[in-house]
Amino acid sequence: VLPTSWSSARRVHLLRCVASMVLSEYELQRNATIAQNRAHMRALGLEEAALPPTRTRAPPKRERGEATRASLRVRSARPQYTGEVIDAFGDDEPRLQRSLLSGHDAPPQPEVAAAVSGAVAPAAARMRAPKPRARVPSAVVEGVRAFVEEHVPDEWQLEEREMFGMAIWMVRGNMFLGIGLRSERLLVRVGEAQVEATLAQGERGVSRCSAASGRTFSGTLMVDLEQFRGAALLRRWFELAMAHNRTLKAKAPSDKPRKRSKEEQQQGGEEAAEAA
Repeated sequence: VLPTSWSSARRVHLLRCVASMVLSEYELQRNATIAQNRAHMRALGLEEAALPPTRTRAPPKRERGEATRASLRVRSARPQYTGEVIDAFGDDEPRLQRSLLSGHDAPPQPEVAAAVSGAVAPAAARMRAPKPRARVPSAVVEGVRAFVEEHVPDEWQLEEREMFGMAIWMVRGNMFLGIGLRSERLLVRVGEAQVEATLAQGERGVSRCSAASGRTFSGTLMVDLEQFRGAALLRRWFELAMAHNRTLKAKAPSDKPRKRSKEEQQQGGEEAAEAA
């Protein structure tokens, strides 16, 4: 603290001397210029501008010494381990393993024990492939099946087959009705004349049975679920199929199914893709 008896000029001179010991010549000249500008602004009656902070020299950085590395390594172990240094020969490793496994610890897995002892680990049991999931029964398929079995005359031969991704019912050896196991669309064999008459009415959800390749199947319709939901709507398509089936010649069921040609197998694949 400077004495109060000192004049302002003496104080300024002392402060300049102290500042000269810290600041460079450039910084001293800069501070003097700032002081002159401030005095000129006060003479003009302008507001005193805020003095920018004076830059000071940062203390020199201390050189960092070389990083040292511990000469002893301690193996990380459980809390009961005393922290003894593992020697270079590793002859105390079995003792450490016994100490780590003591107490309430669970025995090691076979792979871990084999890795410690150097033995070959036993081969893991091969996992069996999961069995394919059984198809979930559909209420729509079950409903159509129950309706067909109930209303087809008992003296007529009725057979159910699964092909083209559909459940197909054969009546008197001829294709009668079918239901997609996934699409749940109804296949109805009504004859070509009835197909054209039905399509001429422009009903929604009713189309000619066709494959993705564009090939159509004569005399067969595909009906969406909303057009045969319930016994009343299903009866209409059942009676149309029954009327056409009466015009066909009955066929005796074959004990051994005929092997299909490659062209028929390809066509069947197209039908399955369309029905599914």
